[in-house]
Amino acid sequence: MHPPGLISISFLVCEKILQEEGGVLSAIRIVDVFTILPIPNVLIQDRAIDVALLVAGNCERDTNRAIIDFQQIMPNGETQMLGSPLAVTIVTSPEHPASPAGFQARINLMLSAKYIGCNWIVLSYNGQEVARAALTLSLAENSGR
Repeated sequence: MHPPGLISISFLVCEKILQEEGGVLSAIRIVDVFTILPIPNVLIQDRAIDVALLVAGNCERDTNRAIIDFQQIMPNGETQMLGSPLAVTIVTSPEHPASPAGFQARINLMLSAKYIGCNWIVLSYNGQEVARAALTLSLAENSGR
């Protein structure tokens, strides 16, 4: 069940997000597996992976602000917050009075490469979990793990 005021919400994990003229956001290379290539003389636990998240939500028209945040669940079950909570402004379209209010947000993160395996990215809306996405970190073949 969604928190009060929230109609729907989803997010994509991708390599990057472009913002086009007019504010339209475009996800580039939607992925669920990031392959980590070896770098000579650099330990895997010292590496970080650039990840972008594109969030889109629809809300009741009388909702105007919300807080979203992300948590990572590592393969060993440990959890950590990803970044800081983000206040999103929910907008309505005067040209389309029958449509719900909504918001989009893009979040850029640096994830530690030391958590090889299936990680879960958990999205919370106003403190309540509303969505999850799997993100697998994999070592490239012949990487010497």
